[in-house]
Amino acid sequence: MTWSDVTVWQWQQIQQLNEKKDSAKEEDLIINTVAILLNKTRSQVLSLSERAIKKVIRDIEFLYLREPQMRAADFIKVGKQKFKCDYDAKFSEAGRYIEIKYFTPDFANNLHRIAASMIIPMKPSLFGWKELAYDSSKHEDYAEALLSAPFEIVFGSVIQKLNNIKNLDASFKGLFNPEQRKDEDNGREVGSQFMKYFGWIYQAKLVAEHEGIKLDEVYKMSTVSFLNDLSYLTSKGSYEAELRKKANGKR
Repeated sequence: MTWSDVTVWQWQQIQQLNEKKDSAKEEDLIINTVAILLNKTRSQVLSLSERAIKKVIRDIEFLYLREPQMRAADFIKVGKQKFKCDYDAKFSEAGRYIEIKYFTPDFANNLHRIAASMIIPMKPSLFGWKELAYDSSKHEDYAEALLSAPFEIVFGSVIQKLNNIKNLDASFKGLFNPEQRKDEDNGREVGSQFMKYFGWIYQAKLVAEHEGIKLDEVYKMSTVSFLNDLSYLTSKGSYEAELRKKANGKR
């Protein structure tokens, strides 16, 4: 067994175990890890012979001896399903950008959901694989399928997408208010609970009002158009606030 055999779901489960390793017995940690990688229950693992358990433990040494080889891929195959990875940050739908922003703070537990927001579903045809329209109502179905995808490929592909989004965001400096900026110490986004859970929905509603369109239409805008509108609205709001401040100062 190698890292290439590990699925997204298995990696997530192992991550959760590692978060509790300080309070767990080493023996329990090993048994639970084996159960995850063999897709067995803890009881099934304990029922194995001592010889079989020792062999399995040797087989999973790669977890501690080798680093996973993350790599971005053009396609992700899961059983009979195939997804095309969309790495474009500028012209992909704003709704997908917002989904990714929402799921990214809890990166490990949401890896499959982030991936589901950057794929294009495909289906086989007489002339090969054909791209299908992305259906946002099936996001959780896509995410569920990606739990069984190779961890190294999904992780590497998601990181590539996030880097592209980071580069796009860098061209909109000053767009977000201070409580939404990143913590320079750990690179993670910080902000109020309101902005964390409702911020992007609120911003999308502002753009809808500005454009005179429905909220669903905002989600279908290109990401760069969405951010351009937000940048304009933010600058406009700052300018108007400054005018009010000056007006009040004259009284």
